[in-house]
Amino acid sequence: MKKATILASAALVVTGLVGSQAHPAAAALGCGVTVEVHNKSTSNITVNWASSDSRAGEDLGWLGVAAGTWKKLDTGSTTVTPGSIGSRAVTLDLSCNTLHQYRIWVTQGSNSSWAKYPADTSKWTTNTTPHLDVY
Repeated sequence: MKKATILASAALVVTGLVGSQAHPAAAALGCGVTVEVHNKSTSNITVNWASSDSRAGEDLGWLGVAAGTWKKLDTGSTTVTPGSIGSRAVTLDLSCNTLHQYRIWVTQGSNSSWAKYPADTSKWTTNTTPHLDVY
């Protein structure tokens, strides 16, 4: 019974977290962040902001972090030359103290992939200037 109660409580937290992400007008706190993508390769990369996302998480203690849904960061794209940093300032729905993860869609030549921050997807951050290195 205790396990069922804990799981039900966790489900309510996730539902509330997802609900707050889905309705940005109701989440008036907001947090300004600047996402930086550092091109450490020898050729141009394109950061597709329209396909890049962030999600919030709620720390549930020993149960871990309940992840919200991925939400698009912005529109458009940026070409980043070798050795340069491309960045985009965005406003997230929840406060700067809320845990977040970022996944940035990067194309280099004919190859596309996610660059993730934190790189370890089991980790979360409150950093307001996430910096992703692309090799």
